[in-house]
Amino acid sequence: MWQDMAKKLELVREFNDFEELEDYKASLRSKERRIKKYRVEISGKNLEFKDLNYKLVESRNYGEYTPVRVSQNREYILLQGYVGGTRVTQLRNYKGDIIWEKEFEGRIFDAFISDDGKNSIFFKGRGTTYPVVNQLEFYDEKGDIIKKVYMEERITYAEPKVFSDKNDLLLFWSRSLKESEDGSREVFGVACISVFDLKGNELLEFSIKEEGIHDVKVSEDGKIIVAVGEGEGKFISDKWEGYGHIYFIDEKGGLINEHPFTYGRRLGGIKFSSYNKEHSIIYAGQNIFLFETATGKILWRYEDPKIYFFLIDVSQGEDIIAVGYSEIPNLHLVVLNDAGEKITEMQVDNPEDLDVERVEISDDGETVFLEFLNKALVFNLVQNE
Repeated sequence: MWQDMAKKLELVREFNDFEELEDYKASLRSKERRIKKYRVEISGKNLEFKDLNYKLVESRNYGEYTPVRVSQNREYILLQGYVGGTRVTQLRNYKGDIIWEKEFEGRIFDAFISDDGKNSIFFKGRGTTYPVVNQLEFYDEKGDIIKKVYMEERITYAEPKVFSDKNDLLLFWSRSLKESEDGSREVFGVACISVFDLKGNELLEFSIKEEGIHDVKVSEDGKIIVAVGEGEGKFISDKWEGYGHIYFIDEKGGLINEHPFTYGRRLGGIKFSSYNKEHSIIYAGQNIFLFETATGKILWRYEDPKIYFFLIDVSQGEDIIAVGYSEIPNLHLVVLNDAGEKITEMQVDNPEDLDVERVEISDDGETVFLEFLNKALVFNLVQNE
């Protein structure tokens, strides 16, 4: 254990080209290279294809049709537009071929397309400046409707939601909205997690204690939902002090376990271990937790009252690298071992106040990658002399 505690992070490379960074990762055999296939982003009425450096490679415009959603594997595109005064929706493949085309009533605020293109789900509702969504529509591979679901008591905003194509689940969280006769709206009550299959059957509904959620994810086998509640709080002496809960929910909507926590910032997220499929790692404010996913049993908790964590990654050996900040622009890299003990910590100055996009730790736990919007830093984890 003394050897673990005597390690340090050492800056070894800096990259401004993310294609070169991915080649470098692959050369170390530390991370699978991110696919060279272009990023696909919706920008107004255009579909933009960008490389890993966010350089625009191609822009496609579909005339009167506006892109709404691209499938996770980027093989299918959903579009909507007006043709001769009629609202029409299309599903196209990556090459632009029309798979199906239908006349539709109502505006689609967002949508989900399965990776095989056989299921499409539309989030529909009303409003423009402050839209709300209270209707889900489920369609098959021919564009024929399977089911409509109305959610009058659980009106959801168009965001946020979670699509789980791997487990054929539609997972999202919503809040109740009270609408007055004058059109004013008031959010009330607690947040609700809803799960549907891709044919529109509601599998579960679970209400949490908070009015919002930091993060919600489904385990790889699809049997456990983990959620981090966005706890209530207030500023005391210019510092945020709040509390929330971490929830473990089974596939029928039953509560397996829950854990309260206190924290100093509204930050939280979930990462499942790729090394040990039974573990989930959660950061919430100034805390990092390791849980046994199936039971929601807490295995350890690390807390640093000076650092607010906002990103995390796990190596194959279950070493954990976390990024946090004390006071902007001071970033901190913290490395924990699989027992939740701090191996080392390093402060990384960020005078330009750049957004941190990603943090990764190599599978062998020896290299750390910290990626900003336009540059990346590479650190080696080495023994102190």
